[in-house]
Amino acid sequence: MKRLAIVDDDGQAALTLKDLVLEYPQEVAPKIEVFLSAQEFEEALDAGASFNIVFMDICLDENGEASGIDVVKSRYQSDIGTQIIYVTSFIEHCTDVYQTNHTYFLVKPVKREKLFEALDKACANLDQLSREALPVKQAGRLIFVPLHKIAYIESDLRKIRIKTPDGTLEAYGRLSEIMKELPDRFVQCHRSFLVNLDYVQALQKKELLLSTGEEIPVSQHRYQATRDRLVKNIHERSLS
Repeated sequence: MKRLAIVDDDGQAALTLKDLVLEYPQEVAPKIEVFLSAQEFEEALDAGASFNIVFMDICLDENGEASGIDVVKSRYQSDIGTQIIYVTSFIEHCTDVYQTNHTYFLVKPVKREKLFEALDKACANLDQLSREALPVKQAGRLIFVPLHKIAYIESDLRKIRIKTPDGTLEAYGRLSEIMKELPDRFVQCHRSFLVNLDYVQALQKKELLLSTGEEIPVSQHRYQATRDRLVKNIHERSLS
């Protein structure tokens, strides 16, 4: 389920943009949230809100002291998951936005066809990311972890630890929900572990030996299912 935000200090412009988004042929988000200042938006992020698509006005006050570009730099600089669509009345800002990750640049008054182009691109990016990466909510941001980098995921009460060659990412979540986001090469071998079968070197009596050198426990009642999935995965990889 996508979440969409509009950040613009001009309330009328924000509502006009919202109406245009609602005219998009496909529903991009069940709820569109409007923020009339950078502070209001950042307070929502600090409270745990996260968004898939953000329409960010570049000048967020009359004096030009609050910049949407600065907000994106501080909140989304390394976040490829959130699709940033800049909106501005000032075309001279078009080069400044390239200091940040963004999807599109719209000039006010926003034309319907240009808005639809921006949403087409944002939705296509999100669809591609959902196929190739696991979305993880952390500190008010939606981070996409490449699937090929995930060796295993461990559950510890309400927390999860995602183990990759680059380190361990911690977040809140449940294995049962994460399984719905993952392809068949991931198997739950234990009530507290999901493992990427591409990393498995051997299935031993009570554990899986990974190429990282780590051993992941396999519960007795999940052993046969894990073994069958591992054999299937090895066969499919040999054909690819």
